[in-house]
Amino acid sequence: MGRWPWERCLIPRPVEARIQGFRDGIRSWRARGVTTLPSFIPESETVGDIPKLASEELRPGAEAVAEALNSAESHIRDPLAEWVERRNTTIAEFEKQCEVNGVAARLHTALGTSPPPEPFPVYLVPFAPTSPGVGFLSDAGGPVCAYIDCRRFTGAAFADGVLTLLGWALLARVTQGHGLVADLARRLPGTDPYTRRLRAVLAKILVEITAGELVDSSGRTRRPGVDVLGTAWRYPRLFCAAARQWRPYLDGLLPRDTALDAMAREIGGWQPRWYVDEVDASSLAADFYLLEWLTAEGDDGARRELASWTPRLAQYLAAQLDLIIGMELCHYERAHGGGNDPMAAFLALVSEQRSEIAWVEGRAELGGSRALELAEAAFDGPGGEFGGQAWAPVAATLRRYVLREISPAVLIDQCFTMQHNNGPLFDKFFDTGRVLQVLDAQAAGELGFLAEHASPAVRRRWRAHDEAKLVQHDPRWLGSAALSPPSPYTQSQAGEQTAKDAMSLRTYRIHVLDTEPGTLGCGSREEEAGLRREEDTPPLADPVATRSRRQQRSKKTKLPLTRFESVRAILRTSAGELRLDLWPDTAPYTVDNFVRLARGQRPWKDPLTNLPGVGLFYEGTSFHRRVPGFVIQAGDRSGTGANGPGYRIPDEISKTLSFDRPFLVAMANFGPSSAGSQFFITLTPAPHLDGNYAQFGEITHEASRARALRIAEEPEPVRLESVTVFTTAPAPEPVQRPAFDATPPAASLTSGVCGTDGP
Repeated sequence: MGRWPWERCLIPRPVEARIQGFRDGIRSWRARGVTTLPSFIPESETVGDIPKLASEELRPGAEAVAEALNSAESHIRDPLAEWVERRNTTIAEFEKQCEVNGVAARLHTALGTSPPPEPFPVYLVPFAPTSPGVGFLSDAGGPVCAYIDCRRFTGAAFADGVLTLLGWALLARVTQGHGLVADLARRLPGTDPYTRRLRAVLAKILVEITAGELVDSSGRTRRPGVDVLGTAWRYPRLFCAAARQWRPYLDGLLPRDTALDAMAREIGGWQPRWYVDEVDASSLAADFYLLEWLTAEGDDGARRELASWTPRLAQYLAAQLDLIIGMELCHYERAHGGGNDPMAAFLALVSEQRSEIAWVEGRAELGGSRALELAEAAFDGPGGEFGGQAWAPVAATLRRYVLREISPAVLIDQCFTMQHNNGPLFDKFFDTGRVLQVLDAQAAGELGFLAEHASPAVRRRWRAHDEAKLVQHDPRWLGSAALSPPSPYTQSQAGEQTAKDAMSLRTYRIHVLDTEPGTLGCGSREEEAGLRREEDTPPLADPVATRSRRQQRSKKTKLPLTRFESVRAILRTSAGELRLDLWPDTAPYTVDNFVRLARGQRPWKDPLTNLPGVGLFYEGTSFHRRVPGFVIQAGDRSGTGANGPGYRIPDEISKTLSFDRPFLVAMANFGPSSAGSQFFITLTPAPHLDGNYAQFGEITHEASRARALRIAEEPEPVRLESVTVFTTAPAPEPVQRPAFDATPPAASLTSGVCGTDGP
């Protein structure tokens, strides 16, 4: 469906009305309470069987879906056929890597389940929405089968994904009172929202850890599913508590019940929100900057704590940056375009499978510094179309850290101060809402504000230092007896990472945040007493009191803008001229972008060479897409419909405009805020396009309309030989002249020379 600009789109956009019925059919099911795809879709032998297998209530939507699939067949048949061999290879690799019966028995034992009476199908598909690329299909409200993207998940990662899916499905299908979920409910009782969420997340973590341990590891570079899915990083405290007991059980060192009992004792000592809420990045930043200040003030205890904590924190942040860089490289499946140069080979490598997985393998193959150098160049080059310039400094900083050009302390400072498209770094897994406030306080020297956001241990150290300094300054005002600072907190026994570990980035240890409430680097400013769990903890009054993640949206691209009063474009094609009247008042940025590209006044990137383009952008392109009775589409120099000018422009989609008539001109896109150079001309009313595409003109010339209809009937692409644009600038705003006397002073008559516009 092209939800995001970087997803591979098999269906050209704008989407034809009949294909759009796929979305309409699914939405009709959702209105009837069906929240996932029904299982009768893959169970159908042919598309025509889909309505036959659907219930009477779902049949109208099933008919729309079937008609859409038939309409889309010509687009998707060849891409699907190319992946049949990969699917078969993946199945063979899985059966070779996992002895299915033995693995299944261990999975049932770990989860406390028994084999279901019917098999649980897992469908291998080559294209699934990212992310995560895995999901369930349902029937009667429960999961009855699953799918996994065998293009993005391969080898050990595929086996890991399949076992994770099966684990989740087994827990969803067990009877009440049995299985891992019931075991956790007995050990961690409670009905409040935080406790329920704690048990759900803990079960998810245990399933993902189990799946990873059951898969034959392909080497130290493999990134397990608990990392790929982000669970270990989003819930590091709970992950550490779970892994500490569960991995020894999986290794045969502890009985299952003993591991669960020990896990429950540890987790049950603190409030559930300690494990469920996100780590507060502003608390980590406040701890770091306040300890730096105390060290500069001569506090030896702070100096020792900072010296011990800094390398471990830097290693943790570097590992998280490494994971996020891998995630960001998912954009490049549409960017590399083939070729033998190092950049094309690198982009092909990281987009061959799921990027978080491919990045680790590519980094091991190329070497850390070389891989980061290529990632930086990719972000700054072909990634510019996807906002990559904001990520190029991140890759550069991590590369300098790997090469030991910057110290751990400098890396930490950079991590807190750098931003990407949406704001502060680490917003994928941490709460970054107050990081900028902490940075402002650090720059302004507002130590009290830093102390408010720091962990209780660092806050106590700062207060003791401050009080002792004031007492010693003037005992006549503050008392003659010096205050004794409280004893510093007992530091965690977690071992310090060596410089070699920090440089390798091969281990992804979460232990930096494996801390108790109130201690240095715990990622919370809340006092320990407020997080200690009492036996009679009352349920929360608010049934939805658990904290939810903020959805941050990318900032719009800032582009220069030239306004016009009127714009007319003449497109000279191999089939004749098309005259377009453009609408600068309705879509000023879109019209200005079209004019600049046509005149060669805006830098663009050639998708065939990945080098800066030279000359007029539209000259020599073609109408690569021609659908009689729907649209003609142009504006891609590769002629494939998959590329643009190397940048994106803001959407100017009007809610008041409709595609209610033919011969409207609009920008094509691959999803929200992804338009660049491709445009289309409608040949019929197409109201199903409303709200998705920016209209910026119309063909009113009758002869041009007839030519547009003929272009749609051409069997081969129609060449766009040149584009000539005629513009008129808007009249300047009237200048308010100051009032003056009819007879000015004599000096003003001789003080200058009149210009060509008059005195």
